[in-house]
Amino acid sequence: MASITLIGDSIRNVESITSVVATAIDEQSAMTSEISRTVEETAIAAREVATQIVSVSNEAAETGRGASETRDGSKEIAGIVADLVSMQAAA
Repeated sequence: MASITLIGDSIRNVESITSVVATAIDEQSAMTSEISRTVEETAIAAREVATQIVSVSNEAAETGRGASETRDGSKEIAGIVADLVSMQAAA
């Protein structure tokens, strides 16, 4: 009879350990899902940032081209003004 009680106690002990392990597995699974979700969100955000960086870079290049055109136009106007001053002085 003592052997049967000992076997019953051992079975209950294994059931208890199994329950703890199952709970730990469930918690680990939940954490793994959360980590996966966070990694996915981070990847999406990184792609959005990269897209914005490309956009800003393109806008900066366009601004540079506009500044260059403005500089060239200013030089041309300065040349015209110098020509007009020379013509007025000669007149």
